[in-house]
Amino acid sequence: MGKMLVARRRVLAPTSERSTVLGFALRGIKHTSFPAGSDENPEKKLPYLPDCVGCFFYVRVIMSSINEGGSVMRKVKREVALITAVFLLLCVLSLYRQAGMRFFPEDPIRPVVVYLVYVLLLAGWWGTVRSRITQRSMRVFLMAETILMYIGTTIRFIHDAFIHYFTYGVLSEGDILLARFSGYFHAVPFVLIPIFGLYASFGLGRTEEYRLKSNRYLLLIPAGALILLLLTNDSHNLVFLPLQDEMQEFLYYYPNVGLYVILTWAFLLLLFRVYVVYNRSRVLDGSIYLRIVPLLFTVLLILVNIPYILSSFVVDYELMEHSVLLFFLEIMVWESSVLVGMVPVNTHYDEVFDRSTVAMLIVNEDGQAYLKSSGAPDLPAEMFEVLKLQPAVRTPEGKELNLHSIRGGYAVWLNDVSETIAVIDELQKTAEKLEYDGLILRQELTVKSDEAAVREQNRIYNQLTNEVGEQLILLRNMLDRRERAADKSMLFKTICLVGAYIKRRCNLRLVEQSEGVISNQELDMCYSELTHCLEQMGVEALVVWHTGVTLAPEFAIFTLDVFEFLLEHERFELHSIRVSFESDTVFSVQICFDSGSTRQIPVGELQRINKEKYNVSWLSLDKGYQVSIRS
Repeated sequence: MGKMLVARRRVLAPTSERSTVLGFALRGIKHTSFPAGSDENPEKKLPYLPDCVGCFFYVRVIMSSINEGGSVMRKVKREVALITAVFLLLCVLSLYRQAGMRFFPEDPIRPVVVYLVYVLLLAGWWGTVRSRITQRSMRVFLMAETILMYIGTTIRFIHDAFIHYFTYGVLSEGDILLARFSGYFHAVPFVLIPIFGLYASFGLGRTEEYRLKSNRYLLLIPAGALILLLLTNDSHNLVFLPLQDEMQEFLYYYPNVGLYVILTWAFLLLLFRVYVVYNRSRVLDGSIYLRIVPLLFTVLLILVNIPYILSSFVVDYELMEHSVLLFFLEIMVWESSVLVGMVPVNTHYDEVFDRSTVAMLIVNEDGQAYLKSSGAPDLPAEMFEVLKLQPAVRTPEGKELNLHSIRGGYAVWLNDVSETIAVIDELQKTAEKLEYDGLILRQELTVKSDEAAVREQNRIYNQLTNEVGEQLILLRNMLDRRERAADKSMLFKTICLVGAYIKRRCNLRLVEQSEGVISNQELDMCYSELTHCLEQMGVEALVVWHTGVTLAPEFAIFTLDVFEFLLEHERFELHSIRVSFESDTVFSVQICFDSGSTRQIPVGELQRINKEKYNVSWLSLDKGYQVSIRS
């Protein structure tokens, strides 16, 4: 046991060629193993003051020169001043930490103070991201970055709090495993933060509903592989390589090829993120020097790692802790993007209000103005109470005060509605005139509609009169000789037949005018009534249908006209009549007489009433004849 302890003490002795997992990516300060009052290490030290100081003040000079030109607003100046103060605070905190570790290594208060300051600063950054970043996807990934920074800072606090124990205490195998594994796990945020930063950049220029494409989550696969490679280093030593003359369970290691793969992975993602930010940002004006500030911080984020890589992450002095410096530069990339307008945020409300042409102000729940535009009037307490009860109040001058409740207060704005009121009054007068004109127009349309209806009725009446005019004359003549008729019963039956034809013929025309079609059922009812009248007169009448297809309207009316014409031609003196509908285009009428004498077929008369020029054919029969019509 004593021999093993001596070996451990020897391994934990100062050396400038070894890197500790406890110091990887966070500190790597070589003198942490020297107690107060010990001699200095005779080997060459590697002092490291990062070039970030010069770059930071270079950016400050650029922003200051632009501010002197007046193109950056007052609030931007305050934000730059705040960033400068945070940078100086981190430098002072780092100085306090390094001095404490050198001269008071057993001080238990120092790690707590340092950790609390880091936590408060990260909490402030969390709050600004949550309140300023408007795009949801971008806000979520930046907050995820902050959580990873919390995790890294917390692990670093544990290392600082127990560094004296790990340096001078007697460590068990579990202690060594815990220390080594926590060092591995501390590097996990540096694998994931570049990915989350890239994912956040994809939200630039997108709407609130934008969601990251699913194929971009494939980047998590190589990230997971690198994390697995890191956490399982004890089994393969691809990330950290122990000294060949020492046992693997000790704490000091050389960086191996796996670590450089992780760094290359992170650097490539950072550079690609810069490309996405510049490609998606909508900055159209401003100085070219101002727009390259985010790029400078990204390059600086990569360059500050070079001295650590060259010294195997073991240095004597730091301007700022390595991991904290990386976190600060990552935040500065986003803050500088916000300051130059490449990342949209919902701040600078005071400037929006100052430049607004609308008289508007935001007040708290007591009516005290929080933000106020230059044209906004003062809001008396009495008017504020009235607005709370009545959200819109109109003044005699034609102005209208409006109030809308928002979280934590109210939005109040003043509208000049005098011109609107004048326009509304004019519109009301115009509406009244239009209503009167509309009434006159409706009455005129009613009259014209009635006139059109009367004209249409007269047209239809004239058409019907022309179409059944001969039958009306025939009917009048038969009525004139009703007193002189020898067979008054037969005359009455003939009058009923002609009257039935006139009624049914006019009805068919009205159906055709209103519906545009005459059904076979309607036509069959016409023939049924006429055949019934013929049977009353002693004439055998039959109608046969061989088709169910509807006839054309004019053809259907023409068949009835032919039927009536033949009856009138034969003076209603016949033995039988047979009507046959062979198809929707073929119609025939067969007439038979009691005597066998030859009757003349009225071909010429048929052609006279055949105004549609249907194909008419005839055939003489024994005791009669047959007329066929084809449309």
